[in-house]
Amino acid sequence: AVAEALHYLSRHVRRSRVFVASRREIHLSADTPPPIVTHLGPLDAHSASAMVDALAERMQVPRPADEEVLRATHGSPFHIRRLLARTTPEDDSLEVTLGELGEDARRLLRVIGAAPHRPSLAALRRRFGDDAAFDALVHDLGQRFLLEVERGRARVHDLVGEPLARHASEAERAAAREACAALCVDELERGEAPSRMLAVDAAQLYLEAGRPEEAWAVIEGWHSALAAAGQ
Repeated sequence: AVAEALHYLSRHVRRSRVFVASRREIHLSADTPPPIVTHLGPLDAHSASAMVDALAERMQVPRPADEEVLRATHGSPFHIRRLLARTTPEDDSLEVTLGELGEDARRLLRVIGAAPHRPSLAALRRRFGDDAAFDALVHDLGQRFLLEVERGRARVHDLVGEPLARHASEAERAAAREACAALCVDELERGEAPSRMLAVDAAQLYLEAGRPEEAWAVIEGWHSALAAAGQ
C-alpha cells in the first residue's frame, strides 16, 4: 500500500517534493520515477554523545557512559534510543514489532541471537529449510532491521535479541541454544567455520541447553583438532 501511494504521488506531485523516512526498505514499481535514496550511516562518537545527552534529558533517565553507548549501539540512532529506553515505562515500538512476528520468525531470531558467532545463511538454510519461504523470511526481517546479513552471515543485535529472549519460555531458549550448537557443529564438519573455536562454543551451548551428552561428544570429536591448532 505504501509503495502504491508513493507511485501515485510521484506522478501527481509537481510543485513540491515527497520526503519519506522508513525503517524498512520500500520496493517501488519499475515505472516509478527513480527516487533519491539516502541510507543513514552510524553516528560518530561526538554525534552519538550529543544524541545521548538530548535523549537522556528528554526521557529523564540516567546517562550511560560514552564507551558503553558505542560498544552497545555501534553508533546506530535506533539502538541508542533503545539503550536509553530500557529504563523507561513508555510503550516500546520494538516490543510491538517483535510481538507482531510469526513463530518461525521469532524462532529464527532466537537461534541467531544465541549464537556467539555469525551463523552462515547456508547453515541456517540447512537447519530451517532451503526454500523460498526461508529466503522470504530473511528478507522480511532484514527489511524490518531486525536481522543483519553481511557476506553470507547473519547477526541479530543484542538490543533486539535480548527482549526476544526475555519473553521466550525456558524451553524456547533451550531449543534456541541447542539449534545454535548444531549450527556450529554443521559449519565445523563442512569446513565452513570461521574458527575451530566454534567447537568450544558448541559444547558450551549444548551444556546451557541441558544436553551434556552432546556437549561431551563435541569435546571428544574436536579436542585433537583444537590441540593441533593451539586453541
